[in-house]
Amino acid sequence: MWVDLSRQEWKTVKYPAEWALMYVGGRGLAARLLWEYMPAGADPLGPENLLIMAVGPLSGLPGPSTGKLQVAAKSPLTGGYGDGNVGTYMSIEMRKAGIDAIVFSGASRQPVTVVVEGNRVSFEPADDLWGLDTWTTEERLRKRYGRFAGIVEIGPAGENLPREVRDYHKPGGPQRREARHRGRHGLKEAKGGSGERPVQGRPLR
Repeated sequence: MWVDLSRQEWKTVKYPAEWALMYVGGRGLAARLLWEYMPAGADPLGPENLLIMAVGPLSGLPGPSTGKLQVAAKSPLTGGYGDGNVGTYMSIEMRKAGIDAIVFSGASRQPVTVVVEGNRVSFEPADDLWGLDTWTTEERLRKRYGRFAGIVEIGPAGENLPREVRDYHKPGGPQRREARHRGRHGLKEAKGGSGERPVQGRPLR
């Protein structure tokens, strides 16, 4: 799935079938997508950088460590490839919807929430979330989208575009004050630079 934040448009894109065998797992697929589609010399904090969330063939299946999500982009910290791995309900919801990867391109002029529900995407204003800490943001999103939605978000650090910051993932479910953080490579300031605040993967009905 390709999400254009500048135009607030989205489309379904099929990648070559042989990639699934050549690049097994979310990390391999994310790396190939970056290599294939990101322009050479892209500014890590600019709209030409791609932010990719990818899952592997075992994601969402019953078993240990099968709820992992790979997040990759050109690193603002190093200028090279950067990725991180985190356990989150987002990976499970992506697998339920048959989505192997979500590629975010461009930059929104205003803070935006990207809502993915099945094979549909909507864009909702996130001005009311800008500047809030991750706990408060998550609580508001739970009331809005349901307690079992997969949530990926940044906080004030990512909004202010330092070179290194972590993103915040709520595992999902009714647990309180339980979180996962995907660190390394400063990928969330790349997300903050795109104007994208949270991403929601809503449970399929």
